[in-house]
Parts: sequence; structure tokens; C-alpha cells
Amino acid sequence: MWRHGRRWWPKGRPLRHRHLRPNATPLLSDSPATVDELGRKPLADALAARLMRLQRDEAASAQPKAVMVHLHGPWGSGKSSLVRFLEDTLTAQDPPWLVVEFNAWRNARVKPPWWNMLTEFKRALDRRLPWWRRRWLDLRWAWVSPSVENVYMVAGGLLALAAAAFAGSTITGVIEKWQGTLGGIITATGVAISFLRAPMLGGRRAAESFDALRTDSFRPFITLFDMLATECPCPVLIVLDDLDRCDAGTVTDLLEGIQTLFRGQPVVFLAVADRYWITASFAQCFSLFEDGGDKARPVGDLFLDKMFQVSVTIPALPVAVKRAYLGRLLGAAETDLPEEARLPETAVRHEEIQAAIAAAPEEQRPALRAQAVARLSTAAADKVVEHRLLRWVSYIEPNPRGMKRLVNAIGMTQARSLLEGRMVDFDAIVLWTILELRWPRAAAAITADPTLIDAEGQGPETLQAAWRDPLFQKIACELDEVQVRG
Repeated sequence: MWRHGRRWWPKGRPLRHRHLRPNATPLLSDSPATVDELGRKPLADALAARLMRLQRDEAASAQPKAVMVHLHGPWGSGKSSLVRFLEDTLTAQDPPWLVVEFNAWRNARVKPPWWNMLTEFKRALDRRLPWWRRRWLDLRWAWVSPSVENVYMVAGGLLALAAAAFAGSTITGVIEKWQGTLGGIITATGVAISFLRAPMLGGRRAAESFDALRTDSFRPFITLFDMLATECPCPVLIVLDDLDRCDAGTVTDLLEGIQTLFRGQPVVFLAVADRYWITASFAQCFSLFEDGGDKARPVGDLFLDKMFQVSVTIPALPVAVKRAYLGRLLGAAETDLPEEARLPETAVRHEEIQAAIAAAPEEQRPALRAQAVARLSTAAADKVVEHRLLRWVSYIEPNPRGMKRLVNAIGMTQARSLLEGRMVDFDAIVLWTILELRWPRAAAAITADPTLIDAEGQGPETLQAAWRDPLFQKIACELDEVQVRG
């Protein structure tokens, strides 16, 4: 016998219920994954290794700056799951990173948009600090933060000091002294702070109101952020999630605020959003600059190019991974795990790694790809890439920032191509990465129709505009349809 609800059924007797069928497909959750079933964790580990190096370099420099990273992918592509694996990797370090999760969409109605980001930063930091450092941080936050609620905290602190100062006096004497001197000072101070600072935070016209009262209206925000970053005993990652659900004003205000106000500390910001949503937001807010501009590189793309040091695209799923994942969703039995495989230590260059993976049995390739992605995320691998880039030096932007961004982009493109199970020539990766970074709209058109790479400027307007650039022509002539499809 077995039980269903309140009834017992004999074994072997079919259960006739219109809601329970033998081959019914289970309901599935759309929450971010906690178990890596799509092979995304190797990419998260590779990104984590790159972020740790960038943050360490910035922290050691004479003038540290924030690290801006962009994770691109359309809705439903698995960005949140990859972020979850990234957080797991960073919090497992020694010391563990502080990860601040800020959902831009849920906080879009609060202006300025980065105020709630600061409060989320403080909440996360409070959970990491001992109690006595939390109390000290609260006092400093109350003194700096231009919020009316903090007037009462400051007044309470002054009252405690007054009680200590008048210890030993009679109650009547304390009251008389309070009414005569200290009470008037605290009252006047509270009123002044209320009038000067209350409009700043929590209201929808916060920035505008406070700007009318003082010249450097954003200095308290900068001070608060610097204070939190300095007080934090470990590296910090701030995740800006759901940006591609916000309106154009929120996207531009948040990213511009981070770029202009919070760049003075070696904190890593990760913007999780569809690339085209961000570029369209900047294009809408700065439409004045579109008139007469470069059609191949519109203003939205330029903002994206100058804002982020590292851009990562969610990889596509190989057919084998799709089939296995779909089988697990439908309840198919798990197959035996393949024997552990190791990537040869001598495989360092991109071609050597690809050859080693191709020579292995099919069931061992996922493990080898994961090892390859980890190997390509090291500083030694970046040095190999930099050396091999000398061949294409005339195609690279002549500035250090552009070169560093290109090396990071090539490393992540290598990782993505390996995880997708594609065999791509290294030089083709370099050329395509340069093209995609400088002319993303033309690259998107060619991706949709790879035959356009040989069309000599024929096709959409963005591709025609890019073709007028001699550098674009040189790169396009180096590539062919087969390489682009790869």
C-alpha cells in the first residue's frame, strides 16, 4: 500500500487523478541556479581570478581607482546564476570578499539612485564588522550623512556627553545647566542640521534640493563611500543587478554617479545588464550628441567603451550541454561521471589547449575546458597574449587603457569560445575582439549574417558607416565567413 493525500492505494493499482499523470513534466523554478548544470562556474572562476588581480593592482597603486566590469546577456540567459557562482568564488577567498547586492530596479524610485547603494554597502559591512567597530561606524556615518534622522542620533550623543560632564551634580543643577547652556546649543544645532541636511536624502528631489543649499552638494556621498571602503577589512564587489529593467534616466544616473563620485577607492563594480539596454539608455539621455556624430560608433557605444575595463558575455550552450540539461529537467537518469582528465602542463598557447581538448574523448572534454579556462585567466596567460598582440599593434588603440581592456576582452573571449566548444584560431579571436569592441553594432550585424564580412560594406547603415573607416576595412579583410561563424 502507498498513500496519496488521505487515501491508501494498493501497489500496482493506477492512480486515476486528472492532476497526476505518469509522464507529467514537473514545474520548474526560475530562480538563479545554485548548482552548475550548464558549465558556467569555470567562467565565473576565470572572471573572479581576473577581478582579484585587477583589484589587487589598483589597491597597490599610488592613485587607486574603482574597477568597472560589465556582464552582458539578454534576459533569461543566466546572468544571475553566473553572478551567484562568482560570489561563491570570491567569498571563499582569504580574506573573503564583501559582496554587496544592489538591485537597481527595485530601488529605481529613490533619487539619487546611488543613495540606496550606499546604504546597502553599509548594511553588508555591518554584518562583517565586530560590534564595537559597528558602533564607531554608526557615529561617523551619522555625523557625515546629511539625513534628518541622524540629527536625533547626534543629539543623543551630545546628551550622553552632557550627562557624563554633569555627573555628581544634583538633578536640579543638571536641569538648570541644561536649560541655560547646553540645551540651547543642542536645539540650535539640531535645527540648523535639519534645515541644511534634511532635504538631501530620502526624497525624490534630493540632489536638487541639497544642491541649492551648498556648493559641493555631493561631497557627503563621496565621504561616506570613502569611509565605508576604508573601514572594510577586505576587497569589495558591488553587484548592480537588473539594470536592464530600469528606465534610461536611472541607468545613466547610476552609472555616471559611480564613475564620477566613487572612483577613488579600489572597489569592483559589476553591472549586470544587456549591453544594448545600456547603450540605448545613454543614447536617449544624450541624444543631442547624436546629430552629426559617427554612425558606426554612436554615443551610447562610446559611453560603454569608456566606462568598463572588462566586458563579459554569457556563453552560448553547446548542443551536448543543452541535451543533458533538458534530460535532467525532464527527470532522466544521470549517466556515470567520466574519468577525471588533466590538461597537459605544456599546453599554454591557445592552439595547444584546443588541440589537447580535441584529442580527448568527448566525455572528458567538459572537464578539460574548465581547466583551460582557469589556465587562461592567469597573469602568465595574459603575458602570452600581450606578446602575441605585437603582430597586430597597428590595429590597437594607442593608449594604455585601451590595450589593457583589449587583453582582458581577449582572455574572456577565449574562455567563452572554449566553454561553447568552438575551435577558433587565436588571430581570429584577436581581430574579432578588436572589431567588436570598437564597432559593436557592425559586429552585431555581422553576427546575425556572417556573409556580410565579405560584402565590402554592403548591408545595414551601421555596417556601411563602419566600412568607411580604413582600420575596419583592414580587419574585415583579414577575416572571412568561416572564421566569423566559428
